[in-house]
Amino acid sequence: MDLGRAADREPGGPRRGFGSMRVQVGGGTTTWRTSVFPDSTRGYVLPVKRAVRKAEKLDPGDVARVIVTVLDL
Repeated sequence: MDLGRAADREPGGPRRGFGSMRVQVGGGTTTWRTSVFPDSTRGYVLPVKRAVRKAEKLDPGDVARVIVTVLDL
C-alpha cells in the first residue's frame, strides 16, 4: 500500500513503534482503526483483523479495495 504524500507529512516528533502510522480503514460495510507499518519493498503493510476478514468474507490471497485515512498528522 502506498500512502504517498501522507507519509511525507509525518510529524517531526518521536515515531510510533516500528515506524507505524495510525489509520482509519473502511472497506465494504466495515470501518476500523489500526496502524500501518512501513515495509522496504511494498510501501506500507495493512494488517486486517480476523473479525473484519470474517465480516467481509475475505480469504487469504483475496484483494480488497479500502479507503485509508491517516490519523494524527
